[in-house]
Amino acid sequence: MFETDRVPAEWVSRCNRMDEVWVPSRFHLETFQRSGVAAAKLVVIHQPLDTQLFAPQNTASTERHLCSCRSSSGSCARAGTSC
Repeated sequence: MFETDRVPAEWVSRCNRMDEVWVPSRFHLETFQRSGVAAAKLVVIHQPLDTQLFAPQNTASTERHLCSCRSSSGSCARAGTSC
């Protein structure tokens, strides 16, 4: 999903043929609706978040899991440090 202020007309006609159109936020719901997608078809499905893992008290655990730049040597290729 990308952020834009309008949906291309071709997408609108295709979206209106769907049973439901899932969007990730209220911003997207309003953008699709403003562009002509039927409001009854729009459903906000927020991206899931693991609140057990991403809790303030789990900072060390969160940092370990967020590193996606690990090289085959196990070090962080971006920062040159271990993840």
